[in-house]
Amino acid sequence: DLYYRLNVFPIQLPPLRERPKDIVALAKHFASRFAGAEG
Repeated sequence: DLYYRLNVFPIQLPPLRERPKDIVALAKHFASRFAGAEG
């Protein structure tokens, strides 16, 4: 039910190849999150 409600608002994100500056930020985020989870 939630998926169908959210489907009303189309969200379009450009691929990461078109946003190279975001790759570093995403890598840092997931690296710190993984490091926190693994100790």
